[in-house]
Amino acid sequence: MRGNERVPGADKRWRDYREQITDYIAREQRQEERILILGAGACDDMDLQPFLERGATIWLADINESAMQAAMAKWPANDVHRLVWDFVQLTEDDMDAYRRALLQGRTALEVWWTQYYNRFRVDVFLPIKQVMQEHGILQFDKVICLGFHSQLYIDIALHTMEVKEQIESDVYAEAIQHIQDANRRIAKSFMEGVQAITKELVLGMEYTTIYQEQPELLPQIIEQLEKMGSAGLHQMQLPRVEGAYQVEQELGRLVQNNKLRIVDNQFFYWPFSEEKGYLMVIFDVMCYN
Repeated sequence: MRGNERVPGADKRWRDYREQITDYIAREQRQEERILILGAGACDDMDLQPFLERGATIWLADINESAMQAAMAKWPANDVHRLVWDFVQLTEDDMDAYRRALLQGRTALEVWWTQYYNRFRVDVFLPIKQVMQEHGILQFDKVICLGFHSQLYIDIALHTMEVKEQIESDVYAEAIQHIQDANRRIAKSFMEGVQAITKELVLGMEYTTIYQEQPELLPQIIEQLEKMGSAGLHQMQLPRVEGAYQVEQELGRLVQNNKLRIVDNQFFYWPFSEEKGYLMVIFDVMCYN
């Protein structure tokens, strides 16, 4: 699959957000770090210049090569590299087969997911590990991943919702359950894989969606965060963003098991498009290897 297209107007719309995110990530930037940005796209949500000015070498990893080329055009430095990386390993043929399975029923759907999981067992971080070996990198100093996980199964989710009226209710319910299970599995695979290749992980996830017709929601969120911090946010019981939510759960599990340590976390508002924005939570995580 080609990956997600760039959001029209993102360069201007996200300017303030991009500055906030960049300032936060670069606040304790060390000299000559080796940085990997997963799901980098065109880097419309962060500015690479502060990192390059401190001698960083940066690798961009994404399925969308044209988007990465756009990023490299903004920062035409020898220290910015790109790597085509397909994390979910879903082809257009896979999507066609999924559409057929949905219409055929529960058994066909179960077969499709079983075949997908059997293939996904291959080490999805292998292309990155090969680059590390080529450049003599035992670990990256920092891996940055922002707004990535909610997009992994978006095509499957959208198509499932589109055909809801054409399939039996039990088939639709099972399809949604499969997507939730897939998000849990991939969250586990991602966190297990990424902590092995980096010392520090900057992980940004969409906490909840704020639609244009909800102008009162963002001030309410800000008020709760100012009064009670994240505890106030949890009390609001906001709908969570699939994919991102499962990664946050997996992050919590690894912290409890002393595999990771959260150094800091902050909330930001991401004005994603004219229709909606996201409350983002950014975790700064140290990995124990």
